[in-house]
Amino acid sequence: MPNNPLVQNLCSLGKKNNCNAILKSDAAKVTNWLSWSEVGFFYFAGTFLSLLFLHSSLSLLFWLNIFCLPYTFWSIYYQYNQKNWCVLCCTVQAILWLEFLTLLSSFGFFYLSLQGSSFKTLYSLTLYFIAPVLIWHILKPIFLKAAEYKLLRYQLNKFKFNSQLFNQTLNSQARYAVPDDLMPIVLGNPNAETIVTIVSNPFCVPCAKAHETLEKLLNSRDDIQLKIVFATADHDDDHKTKVARHIAALNLLNDTTFVRKALNDWYAQREKKYDKWAKDYNVEIGEEVNEVTKGQREWCKLTEITSTPTILINGYKLPEPYKLEDIKYLLS
Repeated sequence: MPNNPLVQNLCSLGKKNNCNAILKSDAAKVTNWLSWSEVGFFYFAGTFLSLLFLHSSLSLLFWLNIFCLPYTFWSIYYQYNQKNWCVLCCTVQAILWLEFLTLLSSFGFFYLSLQGSSFKTLYSLTLYFIAPVLIWHILKPIFLKAAEYKLLRYQLNKFKFNSQLFNQTLNSQARYAVPDDLMPIVLGNPNAETIVTIVSNPFCVPCAKAHETLEKLLNSRDDIQLKIVFATADHDDDHKTKVARHIAALNLLNDTTFVRKALNDWYAQREKKYDKWAKDYNVEIGEEVNEVTKGQREWCKLTEITSTPTILINGYKLPEPYKLEDIKYLLS
């Protein structure tokens, strides 16, 4: 409860309010496993259910309310001694007294008589108070685990998205040179200091997703250069090689806008249909294109890059647990 946003808003209403000092103190707990906040929840949930479904229980609830009033004195006394005031705690005490005054003004002390209360009423009242306890007993471990997971995720993200730590981890990886004679497809800012290289496969579904992420990155930043190298098979009849050669031929036209559009259209296809796409991006495929795909294939073997997509940042392989989606938060 102390970390609840509503509680934090209530506790920021005054200069001397420190709910955490009260709610996290030893006095805020009945036992190691039960807090006064939970007791309050059981009380108000039980009384709400009783008033909703059991109209003959008012005299019993009146007595229960009176038994709760001594706690209000102790709560105020404790906060006074601690020189800290919890707005939420004081609000709860005020509600308890408002309940008492409302019942007193409406019915008077004569309503304290229990003569009209039957065993059935007492039994039903007990069930309505037990129900919130049982529900909370089931839900509390779930809420605690969810809170722990949220805190752990926050801590891990804080650790993960530390740019200084990321650069240290990145620079500890093996570095791969991506020479110009490989003739990779170059998009983005050709003069950028940050160079992102992707080793891709035209028919790889994760590669298509990676290409979409990189396309968004290029659209949002002008300080990144993207290089695309294709991993192809050892034989010329392979369908990956066929597409890679076509894209390499488009790249030789030195029209990056045209090549970029062709890549976007290719990877946007759910079912990769080369013939239809090739008609839209018709180009003559010469012998020099074969040398390009051959050189990139040999480079992949030399660097022992066997999986696609493989991401390099300035030549360094993107380390675990970082993902391509993370680099937009980490690149300076």
